[in-house]
Amino acid sequence: MSFTWVPFYREVAERVLEYEDRQSDLVAILCEMKAAGLPTISFVEELPNNVVLPFAEIDPFTFMSIFSSADIEDSKKKCLWLKNQWKFQSTTIEDFNGRVSAEAHNPEFCDLGEEDWELESNRSLWQLARQAFTGNIENIDAEIFNHCINDCSSSIEKITTGLSWINPAEFLSAISFVSSFVNSQKGSSKAEESDISSLSGYRNFLENARRVNLDFVALSHDARLAKFGRKINVEIPFETPKGKAQIHQMTQPTKYPLNQILYGPPGTGKTYSTIQRAVEIIDDKILPHKEAKKRFDELRKNGQIEFVTFHQSFSYEEFIEGLRPILDGDGTARYEIRYGVLKTLALRATGMSLEKKAVNRSTFESVWAQLAEKTEEANWKMNGISKEGQYEVEINGKKINAINLSGEKNISYQLNRSLIEKAWQGLLDRSEEEVRSKQVYEIIQVGTHPAVVAAFVRELKRIEKEKPSQISSTSLEKSSEAAQSFLNNSQDYRANFVNAPRYVLIVDEINRGNISKILGELITLLELDKRIGADNELRVQLPVSGEHFALPPNLYLLGTMNTADKSLALLDIALRRRFDFIEMPPQSKLFPDFARDVLIQLNLRLEAALDREHRIGHAYFIGCNKTEFNDIFRNKIIPLLQEFFYNDWETLRAVLGESGDKNGAFVVKLKAPDGMKVKTKWRWWFDVDGVEDFDFLAALRDNYKVNADDES
Repeated sequence: MSFTWVPFYREVAERVLEYEDRQSDLVAILCEMKAAGLPTISFVEELPNNVVLPFAEIDPFTFMSIFSSADIEDSKKKCLWLKNQWKFQSTTIEDFNGRVSAEAHNPEFCDLGEEDWELESNRSLWQLARQAFTGNIENIDAEIFNHCINDCSSSIEKITTGLSWINPAEFLSAISFVSSFVNSQKGSSKAEESDISSLSGYRNFLENARRVNLDFVALSHDARLAKFGRKINVEIPFETPKGKAQIHQMTQPTKYPLNQILYGPPGTGKTYSTIQRAVEIIDDKILPHKEAKKRFDELRKNGQIEFVTFHQSFSYEEFIEGLRPILDGDGTARYEIRYGVLKTLALRATGMSLEKKAVNRSTFESVWAQLAEKTEEANWKMNGISKEGQYEVEINGKKINAINLSGEKNISYQLNRSLIEKAWQGLLDRSEEEVRSKQVYEIIQVGTHPAVVAAFVRELKRIEKEKPSQISSTSLEKSSEAAQSFLNNSQDYRANFVNAPRYVLIVDEINRGNISKILGELITLLELDKRIGADNELRVQLPVSGEHFALPPNLYLLGTMNTADKSLALLDIALRRRFDFIEMPPQSKLFPDFARDVLIQLNLRLEAALDREHRIGHAYFIGCNKTEFNDIFRNKIIPLLQEFFYNDWETLRAVLGESGDKNGAFVVKLKAPDGMKVKTKWRWWFDVDGVEDFDFLAALRDNYKVNADDES
């Protein structure tokens, strides 16, 4: 019997324990997994000002539960994704024999949040995992173990299952079918069965288990076979060429700087690259340029991408807001406030994150009566809070019986209607997807199956949606008016940026504008920690309209900057520290083969004479032939050189490979008329009467001593 999952889980546990001081990175990994199309749990919290953002804490057991689903195919896909993500060297997983799966309806091991008791529970779980990974039952601290059971909303079965993932050789899940199997194999009577409600009880359970089988993984597997009478693992290929391609797509980057500038010399494809980058930010995938351009046009039409070019005349009024004259039909002039491109897009992005709080809710009695009717329908089942969860429901007055049809099947949960009603009333303003066991537990304050209660509340909310005449269901509010109302502290809306669509504002030639004049006081809002929902969220009052304004975290600024016009050193310091700068240098491999060595030599000389910011970009020459090369050099490169070396003939000649006192191919001597003293000694060859035809490539080869045969 093989247990190929064991070394992989050990490798995962070792890596996870490195994240204790950066738990938000673990949450980010799960967000990436969800973006890759693999189901996971929701990690969101509601902050002040009606903002919803991902949690920053997660315990190691909850993280590993995501990869421990009862759905074997789902588990294998997730494990393969993580194996590729973290570049593990362990062998391919071919089975999950002997692994106890996570609870389908409640995989979390503790409530997530910033309350002191929640953080303490989180710390205890990390300590317990670390003790279990490096030792055995004798290394477990009793106080920590008991705290995890009593104060983390986790049962002894759940905690011991987590320990069996962390260190399968030393710990065995005390889930009911395993403990029953151990007792039956040991021949214990009901009175002799161990009380597994504390560390000492669990220690006795492990001692009894070792008398049955020293290999805990094999014992767990035998227990499952004894319980269910069949092999539950469906053997499927775990790694196929198709699977690898899918994983590659899954692991494309999903995190992007909110503010970034592409900078480099002229002709390096900065503006060209903004098309693919903008699409990548919004769709979270990389497309070939042709496909990206088509998608770019669609997104612009949909209002998710805006494009603007900065220049010296561009102002605050055009970027944020300002007064604009309007002529009425009778010729009378009046002024109205017009939003600029940044404010328009920011309100649009904020509006798409808003959820309107529901009003005029149905009464509990009305939706409960409809639920009771549903339970009488043939083959009707209630969904759990997980994708796989499902219950058969029986309602008898105020007593409810819910039978689990997934995971550990046929477990029956006895509930009281008053608890469900209490949870319902406390979650009136939550959407169906946001109802989770954590929120239910906070309301009912007892450990009476909060995940099952949450499933009932979700079902009641689904019934509400089926009766739109009775309620006003939660919906996304897309208008800029709603966004402005939210920013002005309206209590009618709340922002949920977890799955909000992304927006991109492209600012071409960002260094050509007067940044202080264009942004004004709003330059502060660009900072990451000043965005809506961030730790130091900042809202300013605009001077023209008097309205409040802030930037949402789903709005990305993408700028371009030609460093031949102004270097980074001269860029506004306030702007510099708020942006990520991505250099786009000339790429010699994209120069045409027939002229590559010549252009490389030209750039080396430009860098030596001026700096690296004045090199010639590859975009000028992409796809050109020898005839077109001459036209490009004459009409685009020569004018650049004239600008770079205005009235500096000696340096210009050196860059072009000419020296001495004799005429060169590009620059020739200027003969002064009789009686005049020569002030300018040199002139371009095309200033000589009747001379225009010129083979630039041949001249450069000759000057740089590059033979035609050397050009590949």
